[in-house]
Amino acid sequence: MKLRTTILSLIVGRLAGAAVAQPPASPSPPPSHTVEGVTVIAPLVQKAPEMVRSFAAPRPGHRLARWRDELCPYVRGLSKSHDAFIENRLAQIASAAGIPVVGRRCDANLLVLFTTDPDKLANGLGRRRRLELDGYSRWPIDKLELVNFTRADDRPIRLFRVWNFAPNLNGGDGSPIDVASADTEGFSFGNGVLGPPVIRQVMASRLTPAVDASVTRVVAVVDSRQMVGFTPVQIAAYVAMSTLAEVNPEPPAAGVPTIVTLPDDAKAGRASPPDLTFWDRAYLGALYKSPSQENANMQESLMATRIRHAAEVQIKVEAPAAPQAAPSQP
Repeated sequence: MKLRTTILSLIVGRLAGAAVAQPPASPSPPPSHTVEGVTVIAPLVQKAPEMVRSFAAPRPGHRLARWRDELCPYVRGLSKSHDAFIENRLAQIASAAGIPVVGRRCDANLLVLFTTDPDKLANGLGRRRRLELDGYSRWPIDKLELVNFTRADDRPIRLFRVWNFAPNLNGGDGSPIDVASADTEGFSFGNGVLGPPVIRQVMASRLTPAVDASVTRVVAVVDSRQMVGFTPVQIAAYVAMSTLAEVNPEPPAAGVPTIVTLPDDAKAGRASPPDLTFWDRAYLGALYKSPSQENANMQESLMATRIRHAAEVQIKVEAPAAPQAAPSQP
């Protein structure tokens, strides 16, 4: 594991080149939460379903994939202090969303690489894909994913995801199926020879997906030239939303207040969020709490319900208390 990480550092150093732009701001502790007014959160109550559909970007024919394995972030390309700060912040955001995070000694599966020449770095990684991109995954390289990753353009961030497609081992009621205690007598070869286990679901349905897609590895190449002027907190939040969820990189049509539009906000002269917005945190929380046995439409519907409920609670918290009436004269 240590040798693989060392080799990766050397390769990335050669591909990225010596000239790496440094964000001018120094690392600083992120705010405990982003405070947004009721006028910003209120639309989420009514427009949550529309916003989820506009914001989510699942693979065609699939539900929104999530991280299943423990997350191990690895950030390189900036100064040591910036790398360490963003690495730790990614782990914090993932943990808050419900993603298990490994300690320091781990085999990196979320690689975030900053460079001033993303085309060169992405193409170099593509040629060495068995180590850097898929991490020697047992699944074949997604050729379309590779083409999109190495395509030359001016994207602030380009992503290569490694997918895992496994049988859905949850019953129709959402409870995990105990494969170890599955019935081995239901399919027998006779003469006392037991066949393969028969897994009996509590509630079978054609609406329940038989395969659950998850993300096992992400390589993110970030154009550091387009990060100049942003704080490390903003950059970490932007990378987190881009790598921990399948989101639409274009500005959402529904007007979703999100850190994902950070580069577009800067180009358009709009004010940028200082960190994850309420929407971002609610979206990640809803995504990682959505049941794995639901199909894509039901998954997005349940996520919208969770976000709407979270918005209603937040509005009650932020709404000013009604003034108490003065006591009447005796």
